[in-house]
Amino acid sequence: MGISLAGHTSTDLTDTSPALFAGIAKGDSILHLNGQTLRPISGANVLDPEVVVF
Repeated sequence: MGISLAGHTSTDLTDTSPALFAGIAKGDSILHLNGQTLRPISGANVLDPEVVVF
């Protein structure tokens, strides 16, 4: 997706990132995705779909 996150805050976007083209900017907080509230992922298995919504 071309975006790096620290928690729920975008820290870096590549020049060709779909997130950039969608209007996400460095420093934006992503709190909801597809209508669902994102939960903290600190210390979680980020490949677990119950933890992270892709």
